[in-house]
Amino acid sequence: MKKYIFIGIAIASMLCACSRDEESFFEQSAAERTQGALDNANAVLMGAPNGWEMIYFANTESRGFNLIVKFDPNGRVYATAKNSQTTGNKLLTDSTSTWAVKSDYGPILTFDTFNEVLHAWADPQEDGDGFLGDYEFLILRADSDRVVLKGKKHSAYTIMRPMPEMDANEYYAGCSKTLNDYFGNGNILTLHQDGERFYVHNGSTGMFNIVPYGEKAETEDPKMYPICATLDGFIMSYGFNKKNERLFLYEGDKFVGEEGSILDAGNLADLFANYIEVNKGWTTDLANSTGAFADAKNAFEEHLKEISNDQSAALKMAAFTHTDTVFHYAGSDNIRIKY
Repeated sequence: MKKYIFIGIAIASMLCACSRDEESFFEQSAAERTQGALDNANAVLMGAPNGWEMIYFANTESRGFNLIVKFDPNGRVYATAKNSQTTGNKLLTDSTSTWAVKSDYGPILTFDTFNEVLHAWADPQEDGDGFLGDYEFLILRADSDRVVLKGKKHSAYTIMRPMPEMDANEYYAGCSKTLNDYFGNGNILTLHQDGERFYVHNGSTGMFNIVPYGEKAETEDPKMYPICATLDGFIMSYGFNKKNERLFLYEGDKFVGEEGSILDAGNLADLFANYIEVNKGWTTDLANSTGAFADAKNAFEEHLKEISNDQSAALKMAAFTHTDTVFHYAGSDNIRIKY
């Protein structure tokens, strides 16, 4: 009997020691840490003077959409949207409801009463599913410069950044300009990542396709990456090739990812020699070529070699339109290539 008493005392002593060590290690109790996370999230959400640019991905296979949200201390949230999915490309502004930060094994942001902008993504449609969006989010990060959320039900990431001081229409026009200027007309870009290169295209749809350099595009189950254009770059639902790199900012003549990946126009001569010939094949439309390019393929390739190293080359130098035609402008000359 004494043996068991001694064992019990030893176990109790060990537990007390562990408890003291835990308290010493964390310096705060679990309840205090939880409350601290809730307080921080509340302060951050209310701290952006112009509200937040909310890059919303309804689910892991959905393109991103630009929303604007502003949280006030009275538990009200004001939301604005303009998109083809839920507002018919009309500006829906200051839709108001309530919000709260709650604890559920970590801080949760919930929009707990109906909001026309936010709940449109989660409401069932005629197909019974709708857009499979969320209105409750795990708060993974809450800093003054960025808030990272994860849908509680469908697990898609949502990124929020402080909204600049500008009119909502101006904001949406700026985001559309980024999308059209750099990803429109079928532009093909080059991704430089960890010493490898990839073709990146189809961005105007909000879903990048990625192809290893020199390889043929996959027709079945292609690699697709949901994105959303912003004023200064684009944000991804998840990073290229499983990297945790969601934010790409435009810097001069390229997009630079937060982990160092680069997306640019690449070497145009290389692009034509590889991607177009491998994936499309191309011929010259002589009737629409002028100047030094009238002799077609050879002259065009030489010209591409000359300009491919031009540091001022913009991403728009290779633009592929929906009519399967590529245009390139250089001074007063232009060439038109069909593929």
